[in-house]
Amino acid sequence: MSTAPHMTPWPWGPFQPGDGEPVEWRAGDLGLWCLRDGAEIRLGSRLLTGPPSDEALPRVIGWERFSVQGAEQGLQMHPVLPARAFVARCESVIQLRPHSELTLYVRLPLWVSVRLASDESSALTELPTTTLRRSWYGSFTAGELCYAIHTSARTRPEPDPARPYLALCPVRISNSTETELRLERILLQAPLLGLYRHHDQLWTDELVLGSLGSSGDCEQVLGGGAPAEVREARLISPPRQVAGGSLLGRAMLSLREFPEVFKTRRGHVGGGTGGAA
Repeated sequence: MSTAPHMTPWPWGPFQPGDGEPVEWRAGDLGLWCLRDGAEIRLGSRLLTGPPSDEALPRVIGWERFSVQGAEQGLQMHPVLPARAFVARCESVIQLRPHSELTLYVRLPLWVSVRLASDESSALTELPTTTLRRSWYGSFTAGELCYAIHTSARTRPEPDPARPYLALCPVRISNSTETELRLERILLQAPLLGLYRHHDQLWTDELVLGSLGSSGDCEQVLGGGAPAEVREARLISPPRQVAGGSLLGRAMLSLREFPEVFKTRRGHVGGGTGGAA
């Protein structure tokens, strides 16, 4: 069995499964073993901890089998955003003064969409590249199930080619009210965001949030293209859902308003604590 992991600076793109023996593909915490056996492709995955090693295939691993046409069928590892929104909790509270504006850069963990090289229109499977924690966003009577992450919410874009499994999401927040805006968490609608490549850094659409008053409601507007920082970036993954016009909702919440928002709910994607700095 081939035990050496498939390690490249840029993991996305064509990948050849092993012929009768699993070959590992790695991005973030995800280890994915791929093999071709006659007219089928088998995929085994596990979220790992620690740096890559030459250890043997983990004993505890879930396998999926897919029938394919053609003995030489290759794979395409494609980066995508998840089908649920993120709730990003800032490391520290951000105070936005009245009639002021601020742009934050949040790193969003990506999923891998495993596709046949001959048919990239549909995925064999989709897997997270890091452990993500599920959390409820909203009130006790209305809200949505999301993925909870932590963010340093930097005010300058800092490309990180060493972590190509994270995408930079520019979030422009405008406070047009007469009161100070206290920002602790941000709702990021990942299904509405496109994914763009600029050199070896992935970006999303810019998300514009405008406060509408003390109620916490805000107007959310999507940039609808590559962000201003990288206008020449190429779209590589369109949004899962298309939103028309602006969206109204509570995209910014204070910890005191809904203390249950960031509590862990039963069930994890991978079984640990998610986060993206």
